[in-house]
Amino acid sequence: MDLLQCYLEGWRKFVVFSGRSRRSEYACFVIGNILILLLAAAILVPNFGPNVGRFTLGPFLLATVLGHISLCARRLHDIGYTGWLTLLTFIPLVNLGLALVLFFWPSEIGHNQYGRYPTM
Repeated sequence: MDLLQCYLEGWRKFVVFSGRSRRSEYACFVIGNILILLLAAAILVPNFGPNVGRFTLGPFLLATVLGHISLCARRLHDIGYTGWLTLLTFIPLVNLGLALVLFFWPSEIGHNQYGRYPTM
């Protein structure tokens, strides 16, 4: 699966909190959003000044927050934990540790209580 298709899969399930998501879907969504922000900042800030971020990059970040929360919940389901642990991302240093777990922890093979094994 190519990177763009994988990234768009995260947007298709933007507010879906049930089911499971594999590591690749999580990684593509996070890395894709980071690349978009870096590219936009590299283009907009030199041309329009540092205050442009408040009006362009800020809304993009706000738009992706809900999608990221739902993707975290589905990724936690994939490794066998409840999606409510996503609330830990609001604790400043815990969110980095949780992000690393979501990136690298392998999926539970087969069905679990949150659904069938994702075949993306």
